[in-house]
Amino acid sequence: MSPKLTLFLTFLGVLAAGSPLLWLTRSPEPTVLTASAPAENTGKEAVYAVLRVTGNPTRVVLRLHGELLAEVTDACPWEGDLLLPSGMSVAEVEVEAAWSAPGEQAVTLTLEPDGKEARSCTRWADAVTGTLHDVFNFVW
Repeated sequence: MSPKLTLFLTFLGVLAAGSPLLWLTRSPEPTVLTASAPAENTGKEAVYAVLRVTGNPTRVVLRLHGELLAEVTDACPWEGDLLLPSGMSVAEVEVEAAWSAPGEQAVTLTLEPDGKEARSCTRWADAVTGTLHDVFNFVW
């Protein structure tokens, strides 16, 4: 077999072996999610929440999708109702906390929606800066 034919067949083999990569590396098709009702029409329900924090934080802020749920500046533990969208099966609550003195500090948030099991999530603060900024995930 001539060297030109060998090179040509090798090139065809590499192309054939690499062709699945075109399919595997393509950008995914956009997924269209349908909702039973528009997000603006969904109501909110009060969910009982317990916030436990070690040490004496200067402030703790809870947000859901950028919307302020609660800001706690007094002593913890804090108990109260948070207004969450009704019928939620997943909640991603953003928590920001700061302490005046750095050290190993933790925040625990427990949510107890009506008719569902209570869920808790704990995160540790950065020991050097004395701050915490994290997302607490709750799935029911």
